[in-house]
Amino acid sequence: MAEFSNETSIINNATNAGYHETPVVQFWFNRVLQTSDGIDSFGIIQWELLLILTGIWIMTYFVLWKGITEARKVWRDAGTQVFYSSGIGFGSLVAIGSHNNFNHNVYRDSIIMCLINAGTSMTAGIAVFSILGHLSMTLQIPLNDVVQSGVGLIFQVYPEAVSRLPIPQLWSVLFFLMIAILGIDSQSGQYWLTLIDSCAVSGIPLLFVAFFEMTSISWGFGKKKLKAIFKEMLGFEISKFWIVTWQYVTPVWILALFINVVIFYSPVTYPNGRLYPDWASTLGLLMMGNCCESSASMSSRHQRVNNQQYFPNKPSTATGAAVPLAQAESSGRYPCSNGSFSVGHGTPVSVRANQQAVNTTVQQQSKRNKRSVANGPVFLVALHNYESMADGDLSFKKGEIMMLLDNSNYDWWYVKHLSTEKAGYVPRTFVALQGGPESEEWFAGSIPRQIAEKLVMNAGLPRGTFLIRERHADKGLSDSFFCWSI
Repeated sequence: MAEFSNETSIINNATNAGYHETPVVQFWFNRVLQTSDGIDSFGIIQWELLLILTGIWIMTYFVLWKGITEARKVWRDAGTQVFYSSGIGFGSLVAIGSHNNFNHNVYRDSIIMCLINAGTSMTAGIAVFSILGHLSMTLQIPLNDVVQSGVGLIFQVYPEAVSRLPIPQLWSVLFFLMIAILGIDSQSGQYWLTLIDSCAVSGIPLLFVAFFEMTSISWGFGKKKLKAIFKEMLGFEISKFWIVTWQYVTPVWILALFINVVIFYSPVTYPNGRLYPDWASTLGLLMMGNCCESSASMSSRHQRVNNQQYFPNKPSTATGAAVPLAQAESSGRYPCSNGSFSVGHGTPVSVRANQQAVNTTVQQQSKRNKRSVANGPVFLVALHNYESMADGDLSFKKGEIMMLLDNSNYDWWYVKHLSTEKAGYVPRTFVALQGGPESEEWFAGSIPRQIAEKLVMNAGLPRGTFLIRERHADKGLSDSFFCWSI
């Protein structure tokens, strides 16, 4: 290590007389990374970094295998991750959000996340650039000549800063333990990481993906359906401000930024300003084009699915997945409620509590109805008002009678309206068998045993509420109860 000076000084780069390096910068590139001459010179494997990185991934494997199996742990780690970036355009928030309940307040979470992300970015920026400013004043050189930007910036700035703190060895150990997972295990790895970072996960492809995500949701899916979904999830209508922002402000801003990046695009270069070879630049453009093409294809596919005017909760032929657009609203005269859940007249508690247990009861009722359809006409009564949202489904009002024609689809039943003589699909949760307990005013919902026990133990239980066991469950399953309010 004798070849590296321990003194802070200006070192002229042999290949560029105007380029200056501190001892920390030289140590980072020449000793830690031992970077090769260029991206076309792969060099040898850095065994020190490879062993460290392997150990980190082994620990990550055991954490994922043994530890992160509960939703609380997933969300704790997700909450930590959003401190670094909002993740827009990568799909990470969509994947993490799939762990939420349907009625989770995503509106609140989005605002909190944006505020935290902005605060974290400002804090990190102040921490890094205050050190750069100090180095610029100490070395008497312009700020942009202190270090070269890139993924290794943190390794160049913080070591120089901690070397000036009391007990610098302690702070250095703590710092490098914190960022050990960022190891790169080959001599040209730094160049490959820069190429992928510049051409595949930032700049043009990221803005392209974000633009098509925004337009496919706000225009392809439509503001009417967006407002309906958010009202069902949150319990209130979102402001028109957000609709205008999603449909006009954000797409225009992203498009303007995209055009700016394209106009001022410059090829990837080495830290000393030398251009990457032609084959590396071509590879970067191919990665960039692949990301853009994939995003455009998915946006086009989403538009085709939307044009089919599929029904709420009815599987689409293009996706094979159910798309929940509407659920029954609680309208019971004496609803059973207990903080985190609410059961209203004609509304299965599965909408807000235990979906699996209640679906078992509904499936049994569906089987009974199928037998009735085969034996003779079955009549249904509407539990709630419903406005048609697509071609093929019926609008109806609470109390109207319909004849069941086909209930082979679990979520949507095909019926004939007795007043209008029209036939179409109706959501299963909006209707009940005429004369059955679900159609009575005192019926509050079918709930699993766990929720029933909470109701019984609730000190604030409404007077007149009682539970009746509908069936005795098999071994290992919960009993099912009717919750009645009178």
